Amino acid sequence: MHDINDGDETGINWPGYRTDESMVPAQIKPGERRKVSAACVTDSGRVGAIVDSREAVVMHGELFGIVMALVHGRWTKRIDIRIYSDYLNGLRTIN
Repeated sequence: MHDINDGDETGINWPGYRTDESMVPAQIKPGERRKVSAACVTDSGRVGAIVDSREAVVMHGELFGIVMALVHGRWTKRIDIRIYSDYLNGLRTIN
């Protein structure tokens, strides 16, 4: 496993934030209690959260991770915030 600032096996350095989510149990029934986790890995550490609810779904965890990255970027006064996420499986630039 590489540190996020060491680059990967291609030698490319990927600075920025990484987000991901999970939900337990993965298969749910309406009204069933579940735990949705959100994670944001930064170049200076990690931030995480768990939502314990009957209404939350895995997409809430993904969006929460992205929001945590944006808040952390503003809090640390970053001018350019790059977030790596599998949300919507696409590449997007947000101004």
